[in-house]
Amino acid sequence: MKKILFISPTLGNGGAERVMTYLLNYFASIEQFEVFLLLVRNKGNDYLPSLINKVKVVRLGMDDRRIRFCIFPLLKSIREINPNICFVGHVQLNILIAPFIKFLPHKIKFVSRETSVLSVRYGRQSCKRFFYWLFYRNYDKVIAQSDDMREDLIAKWFVSTDKCVKINNPIDIGYVVMNSQKEVPVSFWSRDTFNLLAIGRLDHQKGYDILLSRLAEQEEMNFRLVILGKGSLHEHLQQQIQHLGLSKKVLLGGYSYIPFAYLKQADALILSSRFEGFPNVLLEANALGKPVLANNCMGGINEIIIPGVNGYVTDFLSSKNFTSAFQKLRAEKFDEGTIIKITKERYSIDYIMPQYENIITSLL
Repeated sequence: MKKILFISPTLGNGGAERVMTYLLNYFASIEQFEVFLLLVRNKGNDYLPSLINKVKVVRLGMDDRRIRFCIFPLLKSIREINPNICFVGHVQLNILIAPFIKFLPHKIKFVSRETSVLSVRYGRQSCKRFFYWLFYRNYDKVIAQSDDMREDLIAKWFVSTDKCVKINNPIDIGYVVMNSQKEVPVSFWSRDTFNLLAIGRLDHQKGYDILLSRLAEQEEMNFRLVILGKGSLHEHLQQQIQHLGLSKKVLLGGYSYIPFAYLKQADALILSSRFEGFPNVLLEANALGKPVLANNCMGGINEIIIPGVNGYVTDFLSSKNFTSAFQKLRAEKFDEGTIIKITKERYSIDYIMPQYENIITSLL
């Protein structure tokens, strides 16, 4: 039996962690694999109950330390578990572990899964570029979620073409549909309004400040927006909502572990991010037949959205472009069945997971 070790700071609160959950359950269901999850922190692990019993969870319990100060306990645990495959899927852990790969047992094959377009996240930070150039070659495979991400890793971060493989994110459509049936009354919405939902951390990356500025310009549009998420910009965004006169149109709804019931009730999803990897929330909205209006940023957005079929992509920095796309989104009669069908065909677990299995078995 072959051992696969997955490493993550937490298992909750984000799309990367949800994909990690899918991977853990998929490989644990295959008889030839013994699957371990090494968790750095005890807190923030909302997705743990979703794991099947065959996944063996190892906790470091280092909630009070920053990620970079956890490296030596991490390396010790990797040695003790002594897996055949070590799978790392967190942007900070990926580069933190990379310099030490050569000092670990040679039988261990290391796989990194990147979660964003690095040149957008880190800009011109030469120190990080140097580290990626020097150490990222230590990984046996680097998985990119989108064409943008793969091209960026190869051209700007010196990852060799033979090591860098694109695999889109998967979506467990059955899980999304099942959990969308829960009762979540949203009194802020009504039948007479265009009911919108945004989901994600309240931070700079998600671009809610831009979104609020654009929505304030839509004076004649009868809409209501609920933003699900928590983060450091909560107070700042609340002040912006009040300053722009949007208190009756925009609500910060807090964090929801399972947002699918909100998605089911919404008319559409809005994604305003400045950059993304391959946003799961778009797949989740489409899995429920909901269209999306997304900012035209680097990531996999233009691979997911088919204009007029499952949503629109536009430049949120342009008032004119946003208003035009927003009005199209409101006026378009999207076919929910078509949206669900193309999502299942392109991104279902049954289609995506065998691609991960092929990578793992090729390394073994």
